Amino acid sequence: MDLQESFINSPDHHRIPLLSWAAEAPSAVLVIAHGMAEHAARYQPLALWLNQQGVSVIAIQHRGHGPHCPETDLGHYADHKGWQKVVDDLQQVVVHARKQHPDLPLTLFGHSMGSFIAQAFSQQYGDQIDRSDPLRDQSYRQTEVAGLPGTGPLSPGTARETAPQPPDRQYDLRCLQQGVLPQSHQP
Repeated sequence: MDLQESFINSPDHHRIPLLSWAAEAPSAVLVIAHGMAEHAARYQPLALWLNQQGVSVIAIQHRGHGPHCPETDLGHYADHKGWQKVVDDLQQVVVHARKQHPDLPLTLFGHSMGSFIAQAFSQQYGDQIDRSDPLRDQSYRQTEVAGLPGTGPLSPGTARETAPQPPDRQYDLRCLQQGVLPQSHQP
């Protein structure tokens, strides 16, 4: 459950920073694509809580974000085909996560800008994940983070400082453990 930082290389030789929180006996893995003007470490409280539920978490630090990004490059993906490079970076992270956890269901979670990256990823590489849960609505509302009921509300520019607290009913972790949508997400 300790935070581990590592790097993987992209095809254009960009070093992709990753933050990982490994569960002791994981039953699922969650890959997080963070939002604009934030960083992967913001999700540590959620990751630690998910670790207690048996879910390992890997968060990508997008280009132009995080502590390894020079201040002059903040918010800048690349000079050429930056959006595609960010999507391809996420694909490299998913491949990495699959290698680490080949037999576990993998869910992709994208928040804000990360939700658009996750959607583009799903269009191009959707067969590489079991489930995607892009969270794109930043308005006040009850949200379900990665299929976990009762984990909202979220608001624009507000970081969750604590891990989600369980409501009176148990969390439905089936979406992470089996790669299926819980009843509350069925059409």
